[in-house]
Amino acid sequence: MKITFITIEPPSLKKGAPVRIYNLIKQAVAQGVSVDLITLTQNEKDAEKLKKELGINEVIAVIEKRTSFFNVACGIMFRRLMPYFSNRSFPDLSLALMSHVKTNKPDIIQFELLHAYYPIIQHVSELKAMGIRLILDAHNVEYNAFVGAVHTFSKLKNLAGRYVSPRLRSIELEAVKNVDHVFSCSEDDKKYFAKTICSEKITVISNGVDCSFFIPEPLAHGHRIIFMGGMYYPPNDDALKFYFHEIHTLIKNKVPDVTITLLGGEPSAWLKKLSKNDSSILIPGLVPDVREYIQSSRVCISPMRKGSGTSLKILEYMGSGKPIVSTKVGARGISCGNYKDIIIANEPKAFAGAVVDSLRNDHLAKTLGENARKTAEEFYDWKIIGKKLFEVYNLILTEKL
Repeated sequence: MKITFITIEPPSLKKGAPVRIYNLIKQAVAQGVSVDLITLTQNEKDAEKLKKELGINEVIAVIEKRTSFFNVACGIMFRRLMPYFSNRSFPDLSLALMSHVKTNKPDIIQFELLHAYYPIIQHVSELKAMGIRLILDAHNVEYNAFVGAVHTFSKLKNLAGRYVSPRLRSIELEAVKNVDHVFSCSEDDKKYFAKTICSEKITVISNGVDCSFFIPEPLAHGHRIIFMGGMYYPPNDDALKFYFHEIHTLIKNKVPDVTITLLGGEPSAWLKKLSKNDSSILIPGLVPDVREYIQSSRVCISPMRKGSGTSLKILEYMGSGKPIVSTKVGARGISCGNYKDIIIANEPKAFAGAVVDSLRNDHLAKTLGENARKTAEEFYDWKIIGKKLFEVYNLILTEKL
C-alpha cells in the first residue's frame, strides 16, 4: 500500500495540526504502509530529518514563498479567498504532486486540511482517472472554526472575514463532495459533513496522544495552573480572554498564590500588557518539551468557547495523568465523564470553583488524573488510532467504504 500525504507545513511534535499529521504518518509506517510526503517548508533540512525520524520513503520539500500584501488583498477582494489560499507557493505544491504521481503512482493521496486540498482542485478529475483514491483529513470544520472566531478580529479583519466566509464554506463543501473519503476528528464534525455527503464516506479518526511519551508522575503540589495552545489562534485567544476577564480573579480570591503558565507561541498584545502587571501570569512561549511544564502544574485547563475538531491539549493532559477543568467546547469530541476523568464547567463561577477544588483537594485531583490516564490508554493512544486508520485504508482500497 502506497500513500502520499500532502501538507502545507512539515509534520512535527510542536503544535496543533502538525502533531496530528506526524502521528498519523508514524502509525501508517508502523502498519507497513509505504509513505511519501509532499510538504511546504522553509527549510529543506526539515525534510531529511522527517524522512529519518518517521521512516518515510520519500519527502518532497516545496520551499514556501511569501506572497505580497497586494496579492493577498486581491485574493480577498476579488476571489473572496482566505489569505492562506492566496499564497503563490501553492502552484509549486501542485506541480510537485503531479510530477510525483506520474513517476510514483500512490494508491491513496491524503490531504491534510482543506489548505492542502485547495491547490490541486484543478487536478482532481485527472487524479481520479488514474485510479488514485483521495482522502481529505479534516482536522476540524474550517467554516465553523473561522466563523466562530471572526468576532475576535480587528474591525477591518472582521469585515474581511465576513466577506470571505461564504466562499470558504463553498470550498469546504465542494472538497468533501469531490474526494473519495473524509476523515473527521469528532462525531459532531461527521454530522456536519453528513449533511452534504453520505455518512459512509466519513470516518471519525480521532486525535490521540502518545502514552509512551506523556507519562504520569506523582501529583504535583503547589497552586500552578497550565494552559497550552497557540495564542495566535483566534479560538485560543478568545478562551484566554474569557479566562482572564471572568475567571482568574475568582480563583485568586480563593487561592492568592495561584499562578498560570501559558504555553504556545506569541501572545496577543492585550495579553502581553496584562502579564506585565500580573505576576501570576507566566508566558514561556514555545518550549522544546511541554512535559516538564505539564507535570509541574497541579491543574490543566481548557476554557474554550469556540472551535471544532478534537483538542490535542486535552488528550495530552489526559495522557499525563493530570486533573483537567474544561468547558464543554474544550472537551468536544472526547469520551470523558464529568467528575470522573475531567471536570466540565461552562460558567465562570463553576469553572473557577472546579479549579480551586482541584488545587486544594488531593483525593479529587489524584482520582481525576488516574482516570484520565486510563481513558487515554484505552481509547486515545496513537497506536490504537493507527490500527483503525490502517483498517479504513484497506476498506477504502477494496471499495467497501
